[in-house]
Amino acid sequence: MSNALKRFLLVTCIVIILINLVGCGGKEENVQDTTKDTPTSEVSSAIEYVTPVPGEIPSDHETAKNSTEIKEISTPNIKNSTPIPKSYIVSGNELGNKITKEMAFSYLQKAHKKIFINCEEVAASVPLSRINTGKANLGILTRPLTPEEKALNLKETIFGYEAFAVIVNNNSKVKDLSIESVKKVMKGEIKNWSQLGGDDGKITLYMMGDTPKGNRMLLAVNDFFELIQKSANGKTNKSLMSTYIKKDSENEVIEAVSQQDNAIGIISFDSIDNASVYPIDIEGVEPSIENLLSGKYKMCIPFKILSKENIEPDMKEFVSYIIGEEGQKNIKAKGYYPINVEK
Repeated sequence: MSNALKRFLLVTCIVIILINLVGCGGKEENVQDTTKDTPTSEVSSAIEYVTPVPGEIPSDHETAKNSTEIKEISTPNIKNSTPIPKSYIVSGNELGNKITKEMAFSYLQKAHKKIFINCEEVAASVPLSRINTGKANLGILTRPLTPEEKALNLKETIFGYEAFAVIVNNNSKVKDLSIESVKKVMKGEIKNWSQLGGDDGKITLYMMGDTPKGNRMLLAVNDFFELIQKSANGKTNKSLMSTYIKKDSENEVIEAVSQQDNAIGIISFDSIDNASVYPIDIEGVEPSIENLLSGKYKMCIPFKILSKENIEPDMKEFVSYIIGEEGQKNIKAKGYYPINVEK
């Protein structure tokens, strides 16, 4: 091979090598950074652990069986996500739950609170134990407390009343009775008007039947467990039921008392403005709204909110709503007596 040919081939090889080097450099300059356009505020890095799927295990079985494949994925950033609203439990007996449930709904609407208030209906003896064990935040009771319940030293907030009156025939000489005397009439321990300072005559007691309202009338006079003792079927103590004649409504009670000189009955405050019967004083105190709200008139059931001394701020605001203007209007609208709104 001649020297001229050798030089030609050498130059040709050098040119080819230079062309390849220039081409590789150009390709490298065209590579784009695909992460530049991804906002870091919207995407965060996470690690997903994936167990190998059977049938896809690598050839090295002993290594693959005990290994976990790790791959990096992109997930939405949850730093600014909405927190789950707090949830509270208000435990009440039948009437207490009915009243509170509606007020909780109106409170959450007006206050724009992003919380849950779960109003649960339980037996009348349950709310205090639920609070005492921390299973409920508030308790609502529409009955007197037993001595054992008072010993728990829970905070009591009265938010309304249900009040009752004892009525007699307009011809009756008895115009005033003690609660103890009314209790003995209910139990059948006093059976004649002469035992109460009236004329000789057998006492006939009329009341509403075994209904929630009828039972609350009994509670207004008697100790809770003394009279309202529940049997296995949930009915009121039969020995108590036999002491009075049951009527389906307060109007029927009023009618019966107005027609019999020796009759006596128990009705709610709303029904005492009736000229055909006489609402007697209880321990020298006239049955009136003024005496009820002042605490002088005792034949009533206070509606109570029960709680531990230190309650959550959300529940404290709810209690303030119940005893405030809006909550008290709600109590009045339901036919009960608010603590700070005139009738």
